[in-house]
Amino acid sequence: MFIGGFLAAQGYFNLFMVIFVLFLGDFGGDLGWYSLGRFGGRKIVLAYGRYFGITKARLEKAERFIHRHGGKALLIVKFTTGLCLITLITSGITKMKFSRFFYYDLIGSIGWSVMTVMLGYFFGASFAVLKKYFENVSLILTILLIAGLTVLYLIRSRVKIKELDNK
Repeated sequence: MFIGGFLAAQGYFNLFMVIFVLFLGDFGGDLGWYSLGRFGGRKIVLAYGRYFGITKARLEKAERFIHRHGGKALLIVKFTTGLCLITLITSGITKMKFSRFFYYDLIGSIGWSVMTVMLGYFFGASFAVLKKYFENVSLILTILLIAGLTVLYLIRSRVKIKELDNK
C-alpha cells in the first residue's frame, strides 16, 4: 500500500492503478471475511478464532457494537489494524444486510486505499530531500555510537585495572 504509492512517486507505477489494485484487494478481502461470518457463522469463528485472538467475550462485545453502530463501525474500523478483521466477520455473523455492508465498506475501502497510497506517494515525492537529511543524521549517529562505545570501553578497562590492583 504505502510502498506502492512510494514507487508510483518514483515513476515505477501508475498512481491510479496502484490505488485501484489496492482497493480491489482490500474490498475483495473484506467481502471474504464478511462471507466467512455470514455463512460460516459463529461456530467456526469460535472454533478457530482463538488463533487470531478472537474469544467468545470479544465476539459478543463486537456483536453488541455492530448492532448499535453498524455502518459507522465499518467506516471507523477500516482505519485501524486489529479491529477491522473482527468487525468484518461480526458484520456477517450478525447478518447485517449485504447492501448496507457493501455501501459502507465500499466507502471505507476507497478512503483507506487512497489515504495509504497517497501517504506513500507524498513520502516518495519528497524522498530526495529527506534522503539528504537522513544521510547527515546517520553520519552523526554513527559518530556518536563509535564515541559512546569508545568511552564505554575505556571505562570498563579502567574498572578492570582497578580490580586487578585491589587484588
